[in-house]
Amino acid sequence: MKEKIQLLAAALALILLLCSCAVRGTASNDAKPAAGDVTDSNAAPYEVPAFRDSVFNEDEATAFGSGEIDLSQLEDGIIGVKAQSDTRLKMQIVCGEDKYNYDLPNDGSATFFPLNMGNGTYTFRLMEQVGDSKYACIGSEDRDVTLKDEFQPYLRPNQMVNYNKSSDCIKKVKELDASCTTDADIAAAVYDYMVKNIQYDTEKAATCPPRMRP
Repeated sequence: MKEKIQLLAAALALILLLCSCAVRGTASNDAKPAAGDVTDSNAAPYEVPAFRDSVFNEDEATAFGSGEIDLSQLEDGIIGVKAQSDTRLKMQIVCGEDKYNYDLPNDGSATFFPLNMGNGTYTFRLMEQVGDSKYACIGSEDRDVTLKDEFQPYLRPNQMVNYNKSSDCIKKVKELDASCTTDADIAAAVYDYMVKNIQYDTEKAATCPPRMRP
């Protein structure tokens, strides 16, 4: 199940990265575009939106338990956290009745997490292992979040969908955009590629460690 969720998240992140609700003309809603469908031979080539990376802003970070938390990009749907510890760490993000628990590296490296529960009051907790399966909260912050738009949490690399400018998915984008002229065209091309080339690996899922199995 975890692999399936990550695959779907990766698909959505890639499509939204390409579309990114660009502030430019979009295709009409009257017809569903086909992958690579070009309606105007004189139209300018499709330009992939600038790569949106996740950056830990040291100047904006504040103390957070045994580490630091960067809350300067809340409206962009992402937070950055880093901490050091001799034991395991987890990052817990809560909004309303929804709650996500993520593993957090304990070597001080910056890790990014999506705010994928919409607008609202979020609670961020840094959890440190105190027993085999027990964790204690060593840092907590509450913040009101108002996203620029609902797609923001899916437009940047994060722990659930980690990629960079050199990743294969970015290279594939440059191949797929060759015959596209609109955001709708490239979204359809990406969707078509994934449907035809990617499938759930049931054999691998069956051999995953117990905690990762569906």
